[in-house]
Amino acid sequence: MPEPTVRLTRTQIERWHGARRQPLADQISPVYLVPTPVDPDLLAHALADVARRHTPLRTRIVAGPDGRPRATRRDVPTRYPLTVHDLRALPADEREAVCRRTAGDEAADPLDLGTGRPLRATLLTLAEDRHLLLLSLSHVTADGWSCGVLVREVQARYRALRDDPTAPEGPAATDWERYVAQCAEDETAGRPARDLPWWRTHLAGAVPPLPLAPPAAGTEDLTAGTVGFELPAATGEKLRRCAAARHTTVYAVTLAAFAAALAQPTGAEEAVTTVPYAGRDELEHESLVGLFTTRLALRLPLAHDAPFTAAVDAVNEALLDALDHSPTPFPLIEQSLAADGVPPLGQVTVQVYPRSLCDAPATATDDLACHLLGFRTLALHRSLGLFLTEPDSGPVIGALCHRLATVPAETATDLVLRFTALLDAALSSPDRPLRSLLPRTTPTDRSVLRTDTPWETAVRHRAPS
Repeated sequence: MPEPTVRLTRTQIERWHGARRQPLADQISPVYLVPTPVDPDLLAHALADVARRHTPLRTRIVAGPDGRPRATRRDVPTRYPLTVHDLRALPADEREAVCRRTAGDEAADPLDLGTGRPLRATLLTLAEDRHLLLLSLSHVTADGWSCGVLVREVQARYRALRDDPTAPEGPAATDWERYVAQCAEDETAGRPARDLPWWRTHLAGAVPPLPLAPPAAGTEDLTAGTVGFELPAATGEKLRRCAAARHTTVYAVTLAAFAAALAQPTGAEEAVTTVPYAGRDELEHESLVGLFTTRLALRLPLAHDAPFTAAVDAVNEALLDALDHSPTPFPLIEQSLAADGVPPLGQVTVQVYPRSLCDAPATATDDLACHLLGFRTLALHRSLGLFLTEPDSGPVIGALCHRLATVPAETATDLVLRFTALLDAALSSPDRPLRSLLPRTTPTDRSVLRTDTPWETAVRHRAPS
């Protein structure tokens, strides 16, 4: 019996074409710490049940005779393909090496939506109650928000099956199909382009924030490097206090500091960056796995003689203005600006992941808990990507990913050192003028830099029981 046909959004079609050229740049690879006992067979059944609920997790896409994508909905087995590595018997140094190698190899293995599945899962057992769950999702069918939806649904289904192996599955999440149909209707009516005049006016005359080296002619190398960093737990508390005082978010405070660090080398009084927007404008979309995310271009004013708090307020206003015009797809904005002679502005992206949307904390005895450690990024469409998980009670852990073809490692490291120094100074004295907070030279204290990944630290955290 042929597989049922599935409709795709324009964004999915564009990403599919991009993924055929550079598959790792359209792959999301989070690592979760699972600090609770895990029954691998039960986990595989829970993954299968959740995948059956969400069409994007069971979508197959192949190229048709005309080169266009043809999507169908494939079956999901009773037990989802889950690779399990039990590392408890290995010596500590060997266990860490296997973890590092497995995490890297798994992320470097591109998902093939024609022959494989949009979701891949690997479980590394470090101790009876300590595991790493490595996931890879196709960014053609899902987005970062979907990771949190996935682990919370898996947690709930795992709990239900543990308590009652015959517990019925939940209903199919049909709101995704309605969303795809609405996207098609909006395009037919021309709604996505209605705000294009605003974007052209708003971004006219803008310049990229960094002088970037052009990639070699005829190449499209998206290979990424990563500069990891860690700030004390006290910094997270200061971030939250500053955001509360300005009636804004940790995201806006972080973005203000990063924009100032970006603009410092050229002395510019503004910075242009992009930020992901969840795109879940309806309440029923919040619990769906799918590709809703779009990007917003922000033109951020930086008055160097004004206090840092003014920069935070300006960022908050820029975010609100962009949200009012969010239906316009960023690729359409880029195409229109290119026709006006504006250089590409999507070189830099900033993402702060709210922990409340990423994790599945334990809510019952023997619950399957999932705590996001970070993402493995091996390729990047943009030249720079700043990624942080919104701090909880622990240290602030982040990473600046940089496209090696356009941003050398030393440039990325310099930016991290200036950003973290500026952020620390701004949070300690937010009413000082921005100019006085900017480091005059690259800070020599490199203690904020991390040479290992959060999951490598998790492996060393405790010996196996």
